[in-house]
Amino acid sequence: MKGRVVIVWAISCAGFLGSAQGQSFNIDFSSDGIAPSDSYAGAAEAGFWNAIHPVHGGPVIALSDRNGDPTGVTVRNIGGTSLVVMDAPGTLGDDGVLLDDYLVTYSTSLETCFFFNGIQNGLYEVIMFCWTPDNDETLSWATVDQSAAGGQAIGGRWIGQHVEGLTYSRHIAEVVNGSMQTHSAIMDGAPPAEGAAANGMQITLLSQCQGDIDGDGVVGSSDLAALIGTWGPCPGPAIPGSCLADMNGDWVVGSPDLAEMIGLWGACP
Repeated sequence: MKGRVVIVWAISCAGFLGSAQGQSFNIDFSSDGIAPSDSYAGAAEAGFWNAIHPVHGGPVIALSDRNGDPTGVTVRNIGGTSLVVMDAPGTLGDDGVLLDDYLVTYSTSLETCFFFNGIQNGLYEVIMFCWTPDNDETLSWATVDQSAAGGQAIGGRWIGQHVEGLTYSRHIAEVVNGSMQTHSAIMDGAPPAEGAAANGMQITLLSQCQGDIDGDGVVGSSDLAALIGTWGPCPGPAIPGSCLADMNGDWVVGSPDLAEMIGLWGACP
């Protein structure tokens, strides 16, 4: 059984920006260099998991894709003030490896920020695990700068499986300049002592062009047919590729997605 370990770092978060499997990543923020097994799907897809130990303001960390192949994509952490290890009741096997240690910020004015660079432009599904294992009532606020849908609160009692809003958030993000920024923050009005967690992430390339559901390089009639054919709530839990027409990340295919697709009509840039 793991005890509680806290490693304290300095804090600051300002001023830093930085094939589908080949641009899809599973990431575990690990205290001991141990990651979930390659067969573990988390809330997205199975594959190689990067076990990284980010240090606030530290060097960039190179990532391997789900095939385990090195890529030119890097990540840097700014604002994570502590790394906490806690053996949460009921989190067994790979679930425990992912969730039982987490980066945390205790400042209401500073988020735990992750700056990705060198990532291929395109449309991504971003799963953010921001669950606090030692407090069922603690909520973290997860955001992705490249998502138009805003943030999502995460937290609650572990029920033996991943559930959106309980252990993770889901965001649809459009990368246009090779960089992406994600954040975990303390909820407004919450006591700073509760902190905000970040256990890991799963990043999945959905399409190299927003609205191009069939991947043919053009937003056209076939994409419109796919959108109409999946109209309504998306299936859950989040399954990469199962709801590509949900372009605004609200987990529903509806009129906002239709309007966005019409606005993107034609050849991809």
